[in-house]
Amino acid sequence: MERTIPYSIDTECGALGSLIIDPEAMPLVADWLHPEDFYRDSYRLIYESMMRLSMRHETANFIMLYDLLEGVDV
Repeated sequence: MERTIPYSIDTECGALGSLIIDPEAMPLVADWLHPEDFYRDSYRLIYESMMRLSMRHETANFIMLYDLLEGVDV
């Protein structure tokens, strides 16, 4: 029997949505929330992009994320 790690798509979506609404919270969660914590590859990619923007001291808002992710295959 194969075991899977528990996950909640709704929780992952909520976390990403919260960070889009309040991008200044990114440094507060970056120490304990990691890309590999996300079950869906697309959510992992979004979070990695948010981290990248935060490290560059850019706001990870919807428009910046869209521009960064445009053309990325998931």
